[in-house]
Order: sequence, then C-alpha cells, then structure tokens
Amino acid sequence: MKERINAITAMRGMGVLGVVGIHVGGMYLSNPSANLILLALYDEVSRYAVPIFFFLSAFGLFYKLNLNEKFNYLSMLRRRLKAVLIPYIVWSIFYLWHTSYCYGTNFPTDKLGEILFFGLAKYHIYFLVLLIWFYIFMPLWIYIVKNLTKTGLLLLFILQIAVDYFLCYSGELYLFQESLEKDSLLQLAVMHRLNYWVIFYAFIFIFGGYLAQRFDEFKAFLKDNKNILTAFFITLLIAQSAHFLVLIKMGRTPLEAVYTAHQLSPVGIIYTVAACLFFFRLFTYSFASGKIYDAAALLGKHSYFIYLVHPLFLTVASVNIASSGKIITAGVSITLYFGALFLSLFSAIIFQKIAAKIPPLGVLVLGK
Repeated sequence: MKERINAITAMRGMGVLGVVGIHVGGMYLSNPSANLILLALYDEVSRYAVPIFFFLSAFGLFYKLNLNEKFNYLSMLRRRLKAVLIPYIVWSIFYLWHTSYCYGTNFPTDKLGEILFFGLAKYHIYFLVLLIWFYIFMPLWIYIVKNLTKTGLLLLFILQIAVDYFLCYSGELYLFQESLEKDSLLQLAVMHRLNYWVIFYAFIFIFGGYLAQRFDEFKAFLKDNKNILTAFFITLLIAQSAHFLVLIKMGRTPLEAVYTAHQLSPVGIIYTVAACLFFFRLFTYSFASGKIYDAAALLGKHSYFIYLVHPLFLTVASVNIASSGKIITAGVSITLYFGALFLSLFSAIIFQKIAAKIPPLGVLVLGK
C-alpha cells in the first residue's frame, strides 16, 4: 500500500484560501477607489487556486493507479460521478433558488438544462463541470501520462500556453462567436467555453498525473531544489501581480486588468506551475508538521464543502451591503474574506457531524 501524501491535504487548504480571495476580490472590484495592491493580493496572488485543484485531483487519481494493469473505466466513473455529479446538481439547484430568493427573480426553469450543462448556476460551480469532463476523458489522460517523456511534457506546456492564449485573447474567435445565431446552441457552446472545455487546464491535470506516477523521483527533485523552487515561485508571484498593475498603468480598468491577467494567461500558467511545485515542497519538507501545516490541513480536510458553500455567505453579505447603500472598502473586504472563510469552515465541521448521523445527506451534498 502506498504511503499517504499529507502535503496534498495542506495544498487543498491553500487552494481554498485562494478561491475565497478571488471571489472577495470580485466583490471589492465594485469599489471605484479600491486599493490596487489589495486587489492584486485577492485577484492575482490567488490565481493558482482553481488550477491547483485540477493538479491535485489528477495527482490523487494517478498516484493510486498502476498503469500496467487494466483500467476499470466504468468503476472509476461511477465513483467519481457520485462524488461530483450528485453534489453538482444539488448545489446548482440550491444556488438558483437562493439567487431567485435574494434578488426577487423567478427560478429559471426554462433554462435549467443550459445552466446545468454549462455550469452557470453560480460563479464557482463550473469547476465541477470541468472535473466531470476530466473524468470522462480519463482513458485519454492515462494514455498520455503513460507515454509522456520529459521533452513531451515541455512541448505540451508550450502548446498549452499557445492554445490558451488563442482561446482567451483571439479577436477572430470573438468575431466568430458574435457571428453565430444569437442564443443558438453553438453560440452558447463557444461563449461558455471556459466553463467546460478541459483543454484550458489539460496541461496542469496531466502534469499532476505525470508527477504522481514518478513520485519518488519528484520527491527527490523537491528536496534538492529548495532555493530554486522558492525563487521561481516568488519571481512568478511578482510577475503575476505586476502584469495586473502594468495593465492598469496602461489605462485598463481594474476589472479589465483582472480579466486579462488571469490564470490562463501565459504568466498565469507558469505561476500555477510554480505554485504547485512550491507548495508541494513546502508541505513535504519545510512544514510537514506543526501549526502552519495543521491550519492548512484543517482547511484542506474540509475544502470541498468550503469551496461549495462560501459563495452563500458572500452573497448574503453582498445583498445586505448593497441594500444599506454602502460600498465595500478595504476593511470591509478583509472582514468579508475572513468571515466567509470562518463561517464556511464552521459550517463544514457542523455538517460533517450531521452527515455522520444522516448518511444520505452526505451523499447529496458532498457525494460521500
């Protein structure tokens, strides 16, 4: 039996810290006088957050997998769809109801199929749609990881940057999208591509699987390259933040800068790789135990529930702030961040106790 990799749990904790930061940053953007450094902290330093979960998901899958044995695709798919598809539908319906309740709108029954397929029920829920597609294409990822060389991995990395750049920034693709019949299935499929095209995150998923299959070699690499990995991470963290600030200096609005300097930009992709390597080393060697590890691991243990529930608290806060006529200042945004994080963690712990007594509830909400 393979050893348990505790670093993965702590890295999930770091991922959820970043996700909450990005979503609080999205709220703080409504302030026309927002502090740009704080915005960069929320929206740029945290940019590793979503792709790191794809990396960790692949790592967990491939670490347990023997590529020389026959792969039971249907068994894997049943287990993974139970863990993702059921909670996805339950949380999507809940958030659609909650949005209707908070904003006094009708439940979108007529567009339910479109919303569920493209992951539009809430701003964070698309992640589960992408996970489902990654699981569906698992035989492809196995074939690639099994036959991938180091040179092939590098070429795949370069290809990922090129593909993401075209799909995210191409004027031709936007013109093609706009030329399609309005609200047609094809236009919707292109318009919402970020929500379900796994090609955007293919490299980071394959990278996780590749390293998992070579874990001993990977551990030795982490141990021998502490200074290089730390410098790599800090350099890319600065580059990611600088990208955002330079765009604003060039005349972009903070919102435009955020939607340009994201995790799929060339710098963002490299930053994600740097973050994955840095945090893996950090929680494998530097903080393999102790209070910092314990805090990250606690968040990581409950990361799935925290990820799913935190927008609930942010939405309630947003509605109340808007109704009071106030704006989200720097201080308010920081309070929102830690408040949402604490309430989400507290809710996760309480729910775990409830689900232990009512197992079907655990299946519906968390797929287990």
